[in-house]
Amino acid sequence: MLVLSRKVGQRILIGDDIELVVSRISGHRVTLGLAAPKGVHIRRGELAPLDEAAEADEPADATASPAVPSDSSLTLDIPIDATTA
Repeated sequence: MLVLSRKVGQRILIGDDIELVVSRISGHRVTLGLAAPKGVHIRRGELAPLDEAAEADEPADATASPAVPSDSSLTLDIPIDATTA
């Protein structure tokens, strides 16, 4: 795992078409903006096990995805655990 420190307004590029920007830091919360192509599905890590369980219950030909498709950008508000910061 790569761990980076960023300040508000600084960006991280992933590949050629995914961009992550630190939008705001307030106390123990970080707000991130994420821009990705429309075909990239974005989901919060803590929801992935729930999504996988739901997918297992769906028929094999189901076309609906529990992940959130990215239109152009997404803002995430992420709490920071004070014991790990």
